[in-house]
Amino acid sequence: MAVNHVNLIGNLTRDAALQNTNNGTPVMNFTLAFSEQARQQDGTYKAIPQYVDCVMFGNRAEKVAQYFKKGVKIGIDGSLRYHNWDDHFYDASGNEIQVFTRNGQPKSTKRNQLQVIVDEFEFCNSRNNGGENEQSNGGYHQQPSAPAHSSANGYDDDVPF
Repeated sequence: MAVNHVNLIGNLTRDAALQNTNNGTPVMNFTLAFSEQARQQDGTYKAIPQYVDCVMFGNRAEKVAQYFKKGVKIGIDGSLRYHNWDDHFYDASGNEIQVFTRNGQPKSTKRNQLQVIVDEFEFCNSRNNGGENEQSNGGYHQQPSAPAHSSANGYDDDVPF
């Protein structure tokens, strides 16, 4: 049995691009960036940026595209999809042309891409609107939880130290 499940949290590198397939299905493409820590030879750690192409389909993609802006932090769940295709070159009149390298070989037009097909997402940014803290969750607003019980001196009674 194979498992194909991806769970990532990162920041959008650009505003999401919303398009439609030939049959009218909404498709939203975006890139998610996150950092991994890599140990250097001197023992220090360096942040290495990673970029992942993501795609979301259907009405949900159309509804949330306006909120997927550059810099927004989101968490996604989905699956990996690899696809490849032949890219074609065309002249100004729309005729397909063959492009050659300097040594006379046909230029490779093979393309490939690994994407995450997003099934679920969650906004991770919190923002301050009019002095009220709220967590942005796809247009739904959570009620703030009740404040923790505090004693008269302003400190929690159940602090373990």
